[in-house]
Amino acid sequence: MAEDYRSAVDDALCRLGEQFADIDWTYHEIKGRLQDPGTEETFYWRTASDEDVAVCVFRGRHIHERFHRQSYFFFNYAYDGDYDALSQDRYNRITVREGELYASQPFGGYALRGNPEREITIVGVLIRSEAFYREFLPQLSVDGELLRFYLEPARDAFADSSRHLHPDASSGFRELIELMAVEYARRGAGSQQMLKSMALTLAQMAVRQLREEAPQKTSPQRPSEAMVGFIRSHLGNVTLEGLACEFGYHPNYVSTLLSRETGRTFREHVTSARMDGAKMLLECTDMTVEEVAGTVGYASTSNFHKAYRRTFGTTPRGLLSGIES
Repeated sequence: MAEDYRSAVDDALCRLGEQFADIDWTYHEIKGRLQDPGTEETFYWRTASDEDVAVCVFRGRHIHERFHRQSYFFFNYAYDGDYDALSQDRYNRITVREGELYASQPFGGYALRGNPEREITIVGVLIRSEAFYREFLPQLSVDGELLRFYLEPARDAFADSSRHLHPDASSGFRELIELMAVEYARRGAGSQQMLKSMALTLAQMAVRQLREEAPQKTSPQRPSEAMVGFIRSHLGNVTLEGLACEFGYHPNYVSTLLSRETGRTFREHVTSARMDGAKMLLECTDMTVEEVAGTVGYASTSNFHKAYRRTFGTTPRGLLSGIES
């Protein structure tokens, strides 16, 4: 069984590696950022138009891309060997070592560079931005900070939000990416749906890895500060009882502590976090008001409308009308 799996992976990587040169790698000129009004270059979605997830494999010794941006999310995994890349700007060169991952949002600056002594294999997972915002984001956006990370490109096309991740061998990234390569190489009926499920898992794993690698604060947080952070990271499902259980206090104590030290009640903190997330989703995605309400934790759309009007002085649909006009 293990031999069959290994053979399927090797065959998929070989087939996708052979197809790499047939992909449209045309650079397209785009207008640069305000402080650099000259043109920059970008890659647009480069595989079949009916695909939302694609897997590309580079195998070789030499690759030298021009610094560019791209119109989709991607995860580049150093499957075999190390490679260099220009990260976020054309002067920031990093080394992505075997087993490490480089993740970038749409329009993040990037360029693969590699001229090693032995052959390298880079497996790239590409996710069309429209599909990411419509199908992945609602399941990822219960975390307010994460929501900001993934939506930044929708607010600023040159947000330069990319991450170099350093997972260990037990993280499961390698095995998941192998499965995606096998599925994409086969491209049978239902493959795209399967790939979307795996790509969502990949995005969730990347989020977990980001949290593990996040620098720890040098000064300890007060319990109330940590509680507010927890609330903003659990927009869709936080309760007073759950918050109290997380921190080992009685719910009444948590309620009193938040009011005394922050000047806001638990409910006010929850509403504020949910409204911030809702406003961002309405501004940056094409999700419906009903979808946004459910994503940020409102079972009743009517209650969501009331909370939104109290917070911003307009209805969610009023905000959409203002954006569209």
